[in-house]
Amino acid sequence: LCSILSVGCNTKISPEGEDTRRLCPQCHNVSVLSAKSTTWFELFWIPLLPISRKHIWVCGICQWSQKVTKEYVFPHPPSSKY
Repeated sequence: LCSILSVGCNTKISPEGEDTRRLCPQCHNVSVLSAKSTTWFELFWIPLLPISRKHIWVCGICQWSQKVTKEYVFPHPPSSKY
């Protein structure tokens, strides 16, 4: 009898909080949002248990991301008012 077992971990990113977009330090587009990154334990491609959660900044264009920390305050985009 042969059994094929498929297990793994997958990370899902979902937007959260305010919808104020910020300037991306990598691609220089105003497309960075706050998000929650959750790593799930999966069995046969079905998410079963969340392993870790963290709050991140993520760019919707180039996929740049950085963990949110108290030491680093992400700048708002430049104002269009002169």
